[in-house]
Parts: sequence; C-alpha cells; structure tokens
Amino acid sequence: FTDFPEEQVIDLKDDNPGPDADAEATLDAGSDMEGPSVQFWEALTRINDTYSVPLLMKYRDGLSYEEISRNLNVPVGALKVRVHRARKELKTMMEEML
Repeated sequence: FTDFPEEQVIDLKDDNPGPDADAEATLDAGSDMEGPSVQFWEALTRINDTYSVPLLMKYRDGLSYEEISRNLNVPVGALKVRVHRARKELKTMMEEML
C-alpha cells in the first residue's frame, strides 16, 4: 500500500469495540488484585504459554509486535494471531467465571 499516494489511502481502522474489548479493558486496568483482576490473572494462568507470553509482552510490557517477534523469534503475523486467540480465550474463561 505504500506505493499509493497518501490521499488515496483509506483509513480502515474500526473504532467499534470487538468481542474481546472486556479482556483488553481488564488488561489495561493493571494488576491490582481486587475484583475482576483476580479472575483475569486466574484465567491467564490457564492459557497456554504460546498465547499468554506474547499477550503479556504486548499489553503488560508495552512491546510492539516487532519487538516481541525479535524476542521470541516468531513472525509478526503469527504473534497477532496468538494475541488475538489469547484475548478470545481470556474473555471466554472470564465469562464462565462470572
């Protein structure tokens, strides 16, 4: 897409919250161990490390996908899928806990 003039590029960003917005909000809330955070951390321990490690690196540590890719030696596309799956699993587990 970089070959197109800037005025021809359309912003496809979706500002509507997705189905994993609740899990993201919990991640953004930090690590205070009250209420939903306890459930979040409990759910996180149940997720396979393949998914939870990139998720934590992205949201807790604030790393970009490129930085995570270098650290874990995993392609960026695969990391995006893993983070998405981790958020989806977290949401499902937290809904089951409520």
